[in-house]
Amino acid sequence: MPKRKRDDIENKQSKSASNNDVETSTTRVTRSRTKASNPTEPKTSTPVPTKKKKAAQPKKSPKKAKPTQDAPQHQDGPPLFTIPSLKPGKNIPCQHYGPPKSAPTLIFTHGAGGGMSNPATALFASGFSTVSPVLCFQGTMHLQSRVSSFESVLQHSRAQHGAKSPIALGGRSMGARAAVLTAQQPQQSDSPISSLVLVSYPLVGASKGDLRDQILLDLPEGVDVLFISGSHDSMCDLAQLREVRGKMKAKTWMVEVQGADHGMGLKAPQKAGIEVMREYMGEMAARWLTTRNEGKRSCVLSWDEEKGEVKESGWQSEWVVR
Repeated sequence: MPKRKRDDIENKQSKSASNNDVETSTTRVTRSRTKASNPTEPKTSTPVPTKKKKAAQPKKSPKKAKPTQDAPQHQDGPPLFTIPSLKPGKNIPCQHYGPPKSAPTLIFTHGAGGGMSNPATALFASGFSTVSPVLCFQGTMHLQSRVSSFESVLQHSRAQHGAKSPIALGGRSMGARAAVLTAQQPQQSDSPISSLVLVSYPLVGASKGDLRDQILLDLPEGVDVLFISGSHDSMCDLAQLREVRGKMKAKTWMVEVQGADHGMGLKAPQKAGIEVMREYMGEMAARWLTTRNEGKRSCVLSWDEEKGEVKESGWQSEWVVR
């Protein structure tokens, strides 16, 4: 075959192969685009792992507070009622221990750390009521507000039972301070308070350590004062209290509860006697209001673990008091 003709044939074959490659490439691109834009073809996705739900745990019931030695559970007590406050629109919750409608010989209030249901207050009132009626009231932690509540309850009691009822005011801790201040109010001059029952009187401030003796020194001669304090009371050193009592114009009597702290709690082995001791203190205070000897002004109480009873020394003479 002539060379020129052979070259023409080779050129045609080369062009044909090139056209086939272009067509094939175009077809691949078209198919690729068609495959990418085909909405009917399902898309593949990476599965998202699902969190396994934890099996429901049974709800735990709240733990009940365990009674402590300083605050054993004490649910008994007379029904609550209210007395109108001298401040309009306010009422004062109260409890009357003793025969219904009987005239109280003592108006008593709790400390700053608890209300009327506080065991140290409730048990004292319960013991007191075995001898004489007592009226307890609920107050705030503000000292002057507590004094105002004292005045409201005192006025209400005198309106119900006469100007000579009650014959005494008292309280625990801060309530004892409020009782002292109330007895010195000018409005009490017509029917002055003749007796005070001060349980765990806080002679020294807990935070500042200030001596709270001035209101005691201001009490007049006509007032008789009964102090009941524990030998381990961190807020009332008994030796310091004895010095203050020696300076007071008012006559004073002292009951020392051996082993008791500021809350009138006892530690082992006396712990078992907490409730009995608290009630006994109330009973003793009521007996003191009825009969007291000016020549014997000191008494010591202790818990006899072996016999399971309160041991009383009896009233003794005391040289430091006036």
